[in-house]
Amino acid sequence: MTTSLSLNPSNSPVSRSERARKIVGRTAVFFFLLILIFTESPSTALSALLLETVGLLLVFFAASGRIWCSVYISGRKNSELCSEGPYSLCRNPLYLCSLAGLVGIALAARLLPVAILAGGAFMLFHMFVIASEEKRLSGIFGEKYAAYCEQVPRLLPRFHGYQSSDKLSLNPQLVGKAIGDAVWFLFSLLIVEYIEHLRADSVLPTVLTWKY
Repeated sequence: MTTSLSLNPSNSPVSRSERARKIVGRTAVFFFLLILIFTESPSTALSALLLETVGLLLVFFAASGRIWCSVYISGRKNSELCSEGPYSLCRNPLYLCSLAGLVGIALAARLLPVAILAGGAFMLFHMFVIASEEKRLSGIFGEKYAAYCEQVPRLLPRFHGYQSSDKLSLNPQLVGKAIGDAVWFLFSLLIVEYIEHLRADSVLPTVLTWKY
């Protein structure tokens, strides 16, 4: 399912929701960090182990997935409709990876209610962003994008339609940025552990306790 179409970047204006995404995202990360610092959720040893294990797996999936996506999109963005690799599984794999990383961090901190709320808020906001992007891409690629949407799901992967290329054109700067984003996901696990040590030493106060 290789799709290629020339595109002049000047003809692809970015919507307001897309421009606001970074601002909203950074603000959300700030408040998310505050919640992690001043919140705890009592749990049994077994449930804590389960939550941390699932959280670690999700964070590693997010980190590796974002690098994988960048390998395919880095040389094509604003010049081709990428429909290979992770983009043959779902149309928004980067958002899927970010969602997994966000939920994974909260689970690694053993904050299941926070993971549910944060994941729900992420999905609610990004559904508007995705809808705006789909409208823009439909105007750019027309029938090719409509056919792509019919074959590939929006967010939940469908694995039987996977396709890839033998050769890819890479943008080292974009790939490097994706690696940096992935490192931040992994670094967040260290932050979670450090917060736990500070709380155990009574250095950080507990403002909110989540019970479930």
